[in-house]
Amino acid sequence: MKDIFDAIFYLLKTGCQWRQLPGDFPAWQTVYYYFRKWSRDGTIKKIHAFLRGLLRRRAGRETSPSVGVIDSQSVRGTYRGRERGIDGGKRVKGRKRHIVVDTQGLVLAVKVHSANRHDSKAAMDVLSQLKPEFRRMKKIYADGGYRGDLKDIVKKELKCDLKITLRKDSSKTFKPLPKRWVVERTFAWFESYRRLSREYEFETKHSENMIYLAMINLMVKRLCSYIIQQALSDMPDAAADDDADGAVDYFEFHRSSSQQLAVGLQPHLGRRGETYHTSAIVRHARQFVYPPRV
Repeated sequence: MKDIFDAIFYLLKTGCQWRQLPGDFPAWQTVYYYFRKWSRDGTIKKIHAFLRGLLRRRAGRETSPSVGVIDSQSVRGTYRGRERGIDGGKRVKGRKRHIVVDTQGLVLAVKVHSANRHDSKAAMDVLSQLKPEFRRMKKIYADGGYRGDLKDIVKKELKCDLKITLRKDSSKTFKPLPKRWVVERTFAWFESYRRLSREYEFETKHSENMIYLAMINLMVKRLCSYIIQQALSDMPDAAADDDADGAVDYFEFHRSSSQQLAVGLQPHLGRRGETYHTSAIVRHARQFVYPPRV
């Protein structure tokens, strides 16, 4: 499973075609088979939810957030694919990504649809995903594009308050809008993954799972930094005095967090899931403790 995940993350980061995966990875048919299978049965989404909950608990927050932020991003698409349209306001032909994030910028729900649908009309497609999982949700922040009857619908269906944050026309300089700047930062994170620079996927379900995979990659790196900070802060002086081997050896005693990740992922990935994720945590960690030579 490690090679399968490495191949998917390679494709997500570089934006190459499935058939152009390097020969070091398994056959592209095998990699695509697992990606399609995990997209359909919800495995990727379950892994994403587990990591998001773990990251929120490490930040001292509840697993289920009480505040969300919604926004959309119009992205140009290719000539292939389903559900394509034209966003007349932004002059973009392709699809629109609707996401809801928490106050940390972590994705809670994703919905990809054609770009010709207005934000206020398509918002319930993504907001309806919050009802069964996030029962603590009380407020959702949005921009002016979500004005209208949507506020009453959200109040009735989700029992949440939709707060519209508008930009002041008198302001001539750029100022981040309260609460709403968090979702804009999440869209900026997507720019680090070339596969998300355009809509290359034929099915919108695959586009949504590519977004979840990008967040999985980001959250794993963030969890690695937490593990390293804890290990280095508790490191004895003998291991901290420019002794890379000693630092790596000492880090091995702090693998409980990575084991916790692996145990949670194991039901979704099978027996080899534990081996994969533990090795991924350690591999990222060694880059901090034992940096490559220039």
